Amino acid sequence: MDATGGDGRCPAEDCFGETKKSIWLEEHATEYGFIIRYPKGKEAITGYKYEPWHLRFVGKSIALEIMKKELHFKNNLIQNQLINNKKRQFPLGA
Repeated sequence: MDATGGDGRCPAEDCFGETKKSIWLEEHATEYGFIIRYPKGKEAITGYKYEPWHLRFVGKSIALEIMKKELHFKNNLIQNQLINNKKRQFPLGA
């Protein structure tokens, strides 16, 4: 989902990251289950430049986990997939 300020200033542009609305989103998005999909400093992981306007809904618990562990969504998916695969290979009680 792409976010912009109500004034339409800097839609889908780098300058959006400098607005009060973008700063608020970065600080509070996880409280509503969203993450910044292409965060600053994670370009090598995502393959995309920083996009402060680009949000992704992942749910509150996952968003908070990603924020606490400073993970990226892609890393989190891979980590969960590895855990789930291990559970399938070695079920409890087997």
